[in-house]
Amino acid sequence: MIGGLVALVVLAVAGIFIGINRKPSQPATLPPSVSERMFSYHIVVQRYRDGQPYRESFVLPGEMIFQSDYRIRLVVTSPQAGHLYILNEGPSSSPGVPSFNILFPGSGESARLAANQTIQIPAEENHWIVFDEQEGTEKLWMAWSVESVEALEAAKAFGESEHQGRIADPGLLREVQMFLNQHQASPPTVTRDDQKGQTIVRSNSDVMVRLVHLEHH
Repeated sequence: MIGGLVALVVLAVAGIFIGINRKPSQPATLPPSVSERMFSYHIVVQRYRDGQPYRESFVLPGEMIFQSDYRIRLVVTSPQAGHLYILNEGPSSSPGVPSFNILFPGSGESARLAANQTIQIPAEENHWIVFDEQEGTEKLWMAWSVESVEALEAAKAFGESEHQGRIADPGLLREVQMFLNQHQASPPTVTRDDQKGQTIVRSNSDVMVRLVHLEHH
């Protein structure tokens, strides 16, 4: 395990604050039925050389092996209104205690999104998520819920600059871990659409949790 996405913290310290870019967009597919929930996501990848962008960025529907000079941006949307939470799971600091950074929403931001709104992280077009020099596999958790999630709402407080996104309360860490593991035990249906460059997540449940592995070498 590595702390690659924790590089987001470094960006924040440098004065680059990660936010959101909400804008209407068309549903990726036909709207789901009332009983079916859905969201879709893709990853924008930009290669860098000598600190400068190299060639054009490209879109991935999901996971791949990222090299050290790759930078990424996550884009998530849903045709339905709901609440979205995005976390990065890093190395455990001690046995049984997970390490989570909340990437969205931050302190003072709302997790609630209107139908067809898009979240882009980082929001700024010239800012990217960067990996550090360590190698391994990052865990990126995306949780979509009809109603707000108490534990994840509490985690928003750690989005302040003094915490740099890292959830520091051990009790809250366990609550977040239990929530994610509980819903990951019955994962939603996932369809990868390479032609459209996106991954579609569907479920009849009011809560969907999607775990994405980002392998970094």
